[in-house]
Amino acid sequence: MSKRCHGELFYHLVWGTKYRKKVITPKVAYFLREYFQKKVSMLNAELLGFDHGEDHVHLCIRTRPE
Repeated sequence: MSKRCHGELFYHLVWGTKYRKKVITPKVAYFLREYFQKKVSMLNAELLGFDHGEDHVHLCIRTRPE
């Protein structure tokens, strides 16, 4: 009998700027989204969501346990 497990992991990550400085402009947010999309793909995961404020970013990531 083979034991098989199916599962998914979801992560909600939040990064804040140093001293909560308001430095995340739309141009910076676009760069960050592209950067995180590449890094997440390299980890065989999927970037489900990206949002930002002027002083923080939110990522929602889905992956499977190995």
